[in-house]
Amino acid sequence: MQLQAAYPIVVTKTLAECRDFYIRQLGFEVVFQATCFVNMVSAGDNPHGLAFMSLDHPSPPPGPEALSGQGMFLTLQVADAATEFERLNKAGVPIAYQLRDEPWGQPAPRFCS
Repeated sequence: MQLQAAYPIVVTKTLAECRDFYIRQLGFEVVFQATCFVNMVSAGDNPHGLAFMSLDHPSPPPGPEALSGQGMFLTLQVADAATEFERLNKAGVPIAYQLRDEPWGQPAPRFCS
């Protein structure tokens, strides 16, 4: 198999808000959008994909309940976590955990979108 792309699809009740957050705060770009689905990629030389689907999608796979936020988190690794933390904090993004160095050596802010 030769993959052309691989990305998670997050089922959500707030499609527009999710799209707008990833565009405004994280610099993602929309590559495809319909009324009930949006596919985006991160900016830069090594883009990573992420999609959001609303509950009213006309052909959903079996069992796509809206994500409750429990049991999953999405990691977005950047070159300068401290700078991004400050930028997001100043933008009013809710920060769930303050910036700190983890025992394995990575600084790890966590926020909720």
